Amino acid sequence: MAEIAESGGGGHGKGKKRAKKGSTRVDMTPMVDLAFLLLTFFVLTSTFSKPKVMPLNYPAKVKDPSTVKAPKVNNAATFILADDKVYYYRGEFYPKTKPGPNGPTELQEANFGTGENSVRKMLASWNEYVIRNKAILQQKLDTIKKHKTKIKTETTTPHNTALTKKPTETHTEHRKYKKEHE
Repeated sequence: MAEIAESGGGGHGKGKKRAKKGSTRVDMTPMVDLAFLLLTFFVLTSTFSKPKVMPLNYPAKVKDPSTVKAPKVNNAATFILADDKVYYYRGEFYPKTKPGPNGPTELQEANFGTGENSVRKMLASWNEYVIRNKAILQQKLDTIKKHKTKIKTETTTPHNTALTKKPTETHTEHRKYKKEHE
């Protein structure tokens, strides 16, 4: 607690009396006690969480790495950018030290322009099969969608002749339509 120490003022004689000097001294003990009590409280009541770490699953070790074969690359193109030029190769890479069935891999030069040797033309020619068949697949899909909407409208319309037909007649017509469009 804070204390006020009182001491006499001036001299003890017959002269002027001076005002008493009050010296204030703050006792720091209660504040330190409170700080330690708060520190103890928060340490005891806090919960420490375990660090959240994602477990890593490593692949199994291979006893003899020379027996493991790499997966076969069927349709891959690798582009390499060096010295402001574009190089590419298709399929698997075979270095000169271990040549493949057709010898070591040779890098071909390409460019980003619009000529015959451009990257865009090469990718389009390599994917020609997909581009050509996309239109055919889209037509088939459109035909199926039209057929489904036709069946849906036939079964949902109240003034429809399909509702008056026998169930076997409707199924027979559906089978005929399906055979015609396959």
